[in-house]
Amino acid sequence: MPNLIVWASGGYTTFDTSLRPGYVDYHDWRSGDEQVNDFAITPSLEIIDKTHPELILEIVKKAVQLFGSNNLYSFVQANLLYNRFKSDLHWEFLKDTIQFIKTGKRSMSMSTWQSLLVLPNGKLSKTHSPKTTYSMNPSEYSGATIQKWLTQDNGLADLTYSMRIIFGRY
Repeated sequence: MPNLIVWASGGYTTFDTSLRPGYVDYHDWRSGDEQVNDFAITPSLEIIDKTHPELILEIVKKAVQLFGSNNLYSFVQANLLYNRFKSDLHWEFLKDTIQFIKTGKRSMSMSTWQSLLVLPNGKLSKTHSPKTTYSMNPSEYSGATIQKWLTQDNGLADLTYSMRIIFGRY
């Protein structure tokens, strides 16, 4: 089993690509990334434009770091194979995010998703065992990149709010 990072707020997983000599088959449980919470409360995130390139660059760098690359393929794979989702809604959010990246449309507004998922109801325990196995055809998420995400209307805001749900501390 590969080394994983488990984001304990919602149970999303990412492959740990850092080189850690002596560590084999471990799960690094993290309570969340505080910087993504800060990004999500940036005023007027929907209208940040070329006047704030340093903030846009900072958000994109953080996204690449947390998702593991510009391409979300490995991130989706990690969640399909080693999910620790707190609920089926967390999986539905991931599918909706892929849909947004590809089409620019979500099944629910981001504020609704945040209301449903960003609840201060405790973090997952390391003994949490998901009850559902999820599947998705690779053609559904191939081509899902941060670059494509940013080309959608309000793509930067959607990326930022999604990072809070996936990687944030709540």
